[in-house]
Amino acid sequence: PQDTPSQGLSVATTAWLVTLAYGAGTMALPHARTFFSEPLATFFALATFYVLYAAERLSARHVLLAGGCYALSLLTRLDSIVIAPAVGLYLALRYLEVMAPHLALQRLTGRKLRDTFLTRHFAATLSLFCIGPAAFALLHLGLNYLHFGNPFTSAYANQPEGIQFRTPLLAGLYGYFMSAGKSVFLFSPAIIMGLAGWRRFACRHLSLGFTLALGVLLILLFHARWQNWAGGWCWGPRHIFMAHVFTLLPAVGFMSAWNRWRRAMFGVVIGIGFGIQLYGASQNFIDFYILYYRTPETSPNAYVM
Repeated sequence: PQDTPSQGLSVATTAWLVTLAYGAGTMALPHARTFFSEPLATFFALATFYVLYAAERLSARHVLLAGGCYALSLLTRLDSIVIAPAVGLYLALRYLEVMAPHLALQRLTGRKLRDTFLTRHFAATLSLFCIGPAAFALLHLGLNYLHFGNPFTSAYANQPEGIQFRTPLLAGLYGYFMSAGKSVFLFSPAIIMGLAGWRRFACRHLSLGFTLALGVLLILLFHARWQNWAGGWCWGPRHIFMAHVFTLLPAVGFMSAWNRWRRAMFGVVIGIGFGIQLYGASQNFIDFYILYYRTPETSPNAYVM
């Protein structure tokens, strides 16, 4: 309730506007009709944060459910493991908020942290959360052994490209932010409102705002170095699809200071973004990439850069 904007927007209206911005102003709409797995992995990752955030008490049921959601995200896409530090940190911060609500995160000391986390109760909480990911790990290793004869051999092993992180970091980041063919701002302009509202959002939800930012940073740094940072034959930079929802959630902070200027900005951004998504959803983008990814003697990512 404290996030209710002063200009008359209810909490429900604010939530609906942020949801509308995600659905109409990002590449989530075109990717809802593709065969790629990023939307489902993102759903389960978001559910992990939601379960931990919504639980007034971190009961065994909530912790098990959150761990199960994260395990399903890993089962859908193995690269969901990139956000593991952010998920683990948020679990710890939520535990701190629930078990010691009188402690301000900004004034924590080493002793207070030891008294909170070096306990059997926290160890039990962490163990319950890890049941889901541990079950996934066993299943994944077993499937690898079944398919490839080695639990540590992945499906990339029989592909020429293999597993390589050979893209220069700055080149990958340039591609994600400023390239003509894969810039996240061109394909998902609505995330601008999330960036604009991040500071206000983090002031009210410090632990969630910090861990969402950490998750986005980890996703960007990991995939910017991947040999196929652009994501191949797809609409937009699909490898960082999960970062979209984490970036847009803080748009709640943008909406909380609702005024005429912000209302106009919302209308312009969503109008432009929705036009982009309609175009993306109405075209077979593979037809375009056939021309460029099959051009002889040219690096596959050169044209999108």
